[in-house]
Amino acid sequence: MLNIKFKGILKDENALQTCEREGAVIFKEPNDVNSFIMKGVIKSLPIYLAAGLIVSYIIKNMLIKEVTSKYCFIAMISSILGLFILQFVHEIIHAIFFPKDVLKQVWSTNNYAALFVYCTEPVSKSRFIWISYAPNVILGMLPLMSVLLFGNHMHILLRMILTGISSLMLIVGMGDYLNANNASTQVPKKGKIFNSGMHSYWLSDGKKTSTGSFLLTLCILVFTIAGLGIMYYTHSLWSIVPFFTAVILSSLKNNIFYQIIKFINIGAMFYALFFFIK
Repeated sequence: MLNIKFKGILKDENALQTCEREGAVIFKEPNDVNSFIMKGVIKSLPIYLAAGLIVSYIIKNMLIKEVTSKYCFIAMISSILGLFILQFVHEIIHAIFFPKDVLKQVWSTNNYAALFVYCTEPVSKSRFIWISYAPNVILGMLPLMSVLLFGNHMHILLRMILTGISSLMLIVGMGDYLNANNASTQVPKKGKIFNSGMHSYWLSDGKKTSTGSFLLTLCILVFTIAGLGIMYYTHSLWSIVPFFTAVILSSLKNNIFYQIIKFINIGAMFYALFFFIK
């Protein structure tokens, strides 16, 4: 029904179905896995920093007073097992958000024990960005936010496990953040994106269009202002939700304006979590 096939270990790049399309432009991205991982880590640092602030707050205020060595051991084992299982769920979520009637292949790399979804069918720019972010939002951001907002109503062990697993799932999304950034900065507003071999390509409809920065900028500013308003008027942890969302959205762009907005939100998160919200 979902048209997803698990293909196993990719031993030869020639096993990937290639698809040549006239006018296709290759993504400007690293050519080897090591460079891809390194660039992905660099692009992901603001997201890691924002998530790290949340995890630090949870540890300081919701875990450290109740934690035991027994709970630590159980949470560590559960997080490791959860990471192994959720890697597959992560890729299935990617695949689900592609059009349901096209073939999606799930492959595993041999040397890096990583999984990836491969699909040669073109999808819109906005859909590709959501496909890239979806597993990290569903398996990383939402569970972490649930602990932050509702952790005091959870058992200590559940808090520890959810914090550990969600943090790991945000970390393993480094390649997804890089793909989303590449799509946002390189592909025209009406462009379509597809896989062919080990690279992604984009197609244009021939019209000269911008990369759609206005709506993104508006969303980022709305989330930033909402976070500041919620923090100031309610002193609530709910202010962290729009701040974190603004950090993720601003990571889609590279210019100095978005970098400033990104670190304003990270700074606001730090101030709210450790000085403002009691």
